[in-house]
Amino acid sequence: MHIRAVLDVSADDVLVSASAGEEAAEPDIGEVHVYRVNELGVERVSQEPGVHSAIRAGSVTVLVSATPDRPGSRVQVLRDGKPTATVPSYAEDPGMSPRLTLTQGAHAAFRAPCLCLGTTPVTPFCRCSWTPMVVRTDSGWSPPTIRI
Repeated sequence: MHIRAVLDVSADDVLVSASAGEEAAEPDIGEVHVYRVNELGVERVSQEPGVHSAIRAGSVTVLVSATPDRPGSRVQVLRDGKPTATVPSYAEDPGMSPRLTLTQGAHAAFRAPCLCLGTTPVTPFCRCSWTPMVVRTDSGWSPPTIRI
């Protein structure tokens, strides 16, 4: 696990955002999840694929999720870890559905995710078989940036 940020610290646990490490069974390429960490272990708070963050005060956690299957962000209010409300999103539907795949770079040292769109041959850094444009993000242990 690669810790990206410490989101909150309480007497019982620490809330962090992190990406999966190399040892993970499923590397979750391009994803960032929210985890609760204490002396008993690690529990993932965010469940669906995507990029997630949170803020917490007492027993209330606000979880913000951006997923590839919908425009905008989904905001959920959790009380004691259970969903109690969803804040509506008024993000516009972009009017198109891109063919999207997240893939790890082909070279072992190149562990950053590639966002591949389109239908033409790919660059040597990605494993997908089609793309006119590759958006490469930095790897899980560095600040998120996008290069086109």
